[in-house]
Amino acid sequence: MPNPQTKFPMSSTPPEMRREWRYPVYVGGELRLEGKTHQAEVVQLSNSGALVHLECPPPVGTNAELWIEDFGAIEVKVIHSGKHLCGLALLRGAPGLEEFLKWAQEHL
Repeated sequence: MPNPQTKFPMSSTPPEMRREWRYPVYVGGELRLEGKTHQAEVVQLSNSGALVHLECPPPVGTNAELWIEDFGAIEVKVIHSGKHLCGLALLRGAPGLEEFLKWAQEHL
C-alpha cells in the first residue's frame, strides 16, 4: 500500500524528470551579463537548455546571453550554478531560439 506521505508508491521509483535528450558537445562560447563577457565552453545541449563550463558561474536566476561559436547569441537564464559549471535554460520566445534549435540539429 502506498505511503500517503510520499508522491510515489514505495515499490516504484520516481519518473525521470528529464524528458529530452542531452547531447554532449564541445563548443566555444561566451556568457555575457552585466556588461561583462566570460569565456565559456558549451559541454551539453538540449532543446531547452545548455550546460556550460566557465571559471566563475553567475548565481541562479541571472538572465544572460549565451554566445555560441559559429552560431551567435541566445537569451538564457541560469537555473544551476556550481563549481565551474552552469546550467542554463533557453528562454522561450527569445529572438533566435527557433534558428538556434535548427542550427544545433544540423551542426552538432
